[in-house]
Amino acid sequence: MTVEFGPVHSLPPEELEAASLLDTRLRVWAEIGRTQMPAATVVGMSEGAILDLDREADDPADLYVNGRHFGTGRLILVDGEWALRIESLDAPDALEQVSTDGQDDPDADD
Repeated sequence: MTVEFGPVHSLPPEELEAASLLDTRLRVWAEIGRTQMPAATVVGMSEGAILDLDREADDPADLYVNGRHFGTGRLILVDGEWALRIESLDAPDALEQVSTDGQDDPDADD
């Protein structure tokens, strides 16, 4: 016995692909630096603590989209809120996977 199924969508494949991607929610974030420290130091931190990061103040921030390095930019203030001015975007074939648990969930709380 053979069963054949028809197409699920009525749009041509090229239109279906573009239309379905436009509403996809992506998790986007910028990383200004990292550090490592013992757990005891982390749990002992208080408000106002200062963390030394592995970058200089004038170094670019990394831009990530769904756990993949996507480019770099500079932090700027726009109407009193932080924003990222994009300086460079990675080549599509050079995207690097650098996700950690929870960071690539588009519905995760900020």
